[in-house]
Formats: sequence, C-alpha cells, structure tokens
Amino acid sequence: MKKQRTFTLIELLLIIAVNVLLASMVTAFWRIPRESDRRASCTSNLKQLGCALEFYTYCSKSQLRPHGVAKTMSGTTAAAADITPDAKGASNAMEVLRSNGHLTDHKVYVCPSSSVAKAGKDDDRLSFDAGNLTYGYVYIDSRYSSASAVSSDLLAREAPVGKITKSNHRDFGNFLYADGHVAGYASARWYTRENIGARHDDYYQIHPNNGYQTSAKKRTSLQIKF
Repeated sequence: MKKQRTFTLIELLLIIAVNVLLASMVTAFWRIPRESDRRASCTSNLKQLGCALEFYTYCSKSQLRPHGVAKTMSGTTAAAADITPDAKGASNAMEVLRSNGHLTDHKVYVCPSSSVAKAGKDDDRLSFDAGNLTYGYVYIDSRYSSASAVSSDLLAREAPVGKITKSNHRDFGNFLYADGHVAGYASARWYTRENIGARHDDYYQIHPNNGYQTSAKKRTSLQIKF
C-alpha cells in the first residue's frame, strides 16, 4: 500500500501566497474603471458645465456667456486677438464659472480619462498651465445656432497645452453644444468642422484646440448624443 503524500509547510505557504496574489489581481482589475465608464463621466462633466453656463446667463444681465475668448462672426471686423486661439482666455472663462460659485467642484473640470491632469483644491485657479483643466471653451453669441459647440475635450497634438501633454481620450472626443446637449464621437478624427458646427467660419475653434482634423472620406465615426 502506497503512503499518501502530504504537503509540506513550504508548499502550503506557497499555495496560499499564489492565491492571495491572484485574488489581489482580480480585485484590482474590477476596481479599474473601464474607458466606457470614464467617457460617461466625461459626458456628465460637460453636462454640468452646460448647466453652469445657463445659470451664468440667467444671473448675468450684460452678456450671454462668459467671454473668456472673444468670438465674432466670419466677415466682421475683429482684432487679431479675437480670432487667435487663446488658452488663457478659455481658462479665464472656466475660472469665472468657478470663482462666481456657478460650479465649484474642481473634479468636474478634469476629464476622468486624462492621465496627465489633476483636479485642483479649494481656491486653486483653473488653468491649463496648472494642469487642473482639461476642457476647452469658446464664446459664441446668439447669432450662432444651438448646434454650435461651446466646449469640448482637449486635443493635444503638435504642442502641449500648459501641463496637458496628451488628449483626454484616445480616438474619442465629447462636445458641449450651445443648447446644452453633449455628443461624443468615437473616431480618430473627432475634432472636425462638421462636428464642431463651424460651417462658415474658419476661425471657429474650441480654444485651446487649434486646427480642424480632416473628415474621413467614408464616415465611420460613432456619434453618441446625451
């Protein structure tokens, strides 16, 4: 009769260690938010920004939205500063919303998919240089339609924007439009004239983004409206 083999203490400890390691790996995997969840959170951020802009409009008697970066219709007379992409102006407009109490949660100003940005604290001023802001902005007046975008994800390409050296998402971007709805485009070429709503204005950019991406000949982007 063969003698039944038993585990040694070292073997038991090794089995326990392996099980603990596997359990920790599985737990860590489930704790990591999926990109689809982060996109949904990004959409929620922009929706809140849209509500804050509407609240600003309600409280302000002198203008429709925070100017930040001046915007004029194509063909009208404007100073060069009015049509030059201006990261400082965009961050100034966002800071107006925060400092005036319309939207004070710093986390809302940072896309959850960004790997280089970090939400500010307390009275930290919003700016791309500080790395606590990842949404662009442009002022448009009432002559533009509700299908015109006023804010969007950042698209970091040729040069970094302050401390923001990478785009918020990979092959995806959200837009906040003037009527308050948000639309996301799942495509490497999401920052296009058509998606922004800039049909007759070459200077229409969501600052500090600069320069449209060329639309693909065959439209393959997936539009997600909220």
